[in-house]
Amino acid sequence: MTEEKFEEDKFMKILVNLKDTQESIQGFSGWCIRNKKSAYKMARCWIKVIKKVRIEQKLVLFYLVNDIVQHSAKRGYVELLDKFRSGIKEAMPHLKEEKIGPKVQR
Repeated sequence: MTEEKFEEDKFMKILVNLKDTQESIQGFSGWCIRNKKSAYKMARCWIKVIKKVRIEQKLVLFYLVNDIVQHSAKRGYVELLDKFRSGIKEAMPHLKEEKIGPKVQR
């Protein structure tokens, strides 16, 4: 995806297929931070995807948003933080499932 145009379908497909590796999560987190002007759209897509994917993928998406929030806080990207914080609140019921609950609480 390029920095000029945010494509929701493409972004959501990447979220659905994001691998549970540090490299994959940090790489995509970096892209999200560089494209912070689309923060609202990214957060909305993240919520839509987290509601639909299998349990294991929800954990990967939680790791992604955690990385985005931590790096955004360090850099002072308030808008990105605000958009994803509200998304996290909405997603919490989906992150409390038995299979991933203990890992989320860590």
